[in-house]
Amino acid sequence: MSIFAVAGLNMVKLESRPIPGKNWEYLFFADFTGNLDELDDIVRDLTQTASSFRVLGNYKNNGG
Repeated sequence: MSIFAVAGLNMVKLESRPIPGKNWEYLFFADFTGNLDELDDIVRDLTQTASSFRVLGNYKNNGG
């Protein structure tokens, strides 16, 4: 979680789902707001701490 905070990203949702066939292992989905210009640093940090991750989307804020 601190990786996102250091980059100035605000987590607005965190959801976990069990991985089928793998007891006590979970996938996590996170939604956050902030400046994704720092994404390269976040990806580097996550590769050192997470077994895997994927960016599912990037949505532009329409000023609201």
